[in-house]
Amino acid sequence: MEMPFDLPQLRKQRSQLLALARGTLFPALAAMDTISERQRALIETRHRVDLWMKSLELLDDPIHHQAVAAGARALFELALDCQTLATDQSGLELQKYEAFPEVEHFRASEKLISFYDRTPGRILHDLAERKRYVDEPGRRDKIHETCRRLWGRDPAKERGAGRGWPQQWSDKGSEQRARECDPDLEELHALTYPTLSWFIHPGAAGLSTGPENREAILGLSTAIAVQSLLTAMATVVKEMKLSDVERELASWAKSWKPDLLSTP
Repeated sequence: MEMPFDLPQLRKQRSQLLALARGTLFPALAAMDTISERQRALIETRHRVDLWMKSLELLDDPIHHQAVAAGARALFELALDCQTLATDQSGLELQKYEAFPEVEHFRASEKLISFYDRTPGRILHDLAERKRYVDEPGRRDKIHETCRRLWGRDPAKERGAGRGWPQQWSDKGSEQRARECDPDLEELHALTYPTLSWFIHPGAAGLSTGPENREAILGLSTAIAVQSLLTAMATVVKEMKLSDVERELASWAKSWKPDLLSTP
């Protein structure tokens, strides 16, 4: 694999953007007196972006290329989260975002209890609290009704359209989400998402035995991570109407033209 990225330059630009985020954006967000539920969701997602970036700052050697690829894919999907929430005119996506944690907790709890019910003698943990949670009167009906109302899914159905649980809070694949959000994000998905996935999923596609390959994947993943950070920051800044930060971010973005993007 060819190495189209200047890693030292990428690291420098990453540091510059993170300095802008931590020195300008974060204080501006902290100073806001009141925020809407959508803005709160965006700030939560932005926080996850920052935590990933802190991890990737530490994993900066080509030997870590697989971990950085995983982080870059996660950051891309978090950028999609920001875009989806920010462009949600009806409020339905925000409802899905807020409802999904409880739905997923119930689904996972029910699955865990079912496993141990099918395999007696293997219980290594006290499931009493989980069972109380799942069996609380009305909880299952409430969760199933939420799935039907928000995602058009019915966990009680065994077959046919609309059966089962939502697979992700938006219940859409990353390609569809990127297409619905922005042509630039759809292009970025088409250009890079399959490559990132090779280093997350098992199998031979993710084998990279040579140091040149590892360095190239590290460069690609770092560029995607920075692009995703930029997208998330721009989305949050616009939604929060932080005009001073928006101008600083736009000024920085003029120098950001990694080779993985086809924009001039």
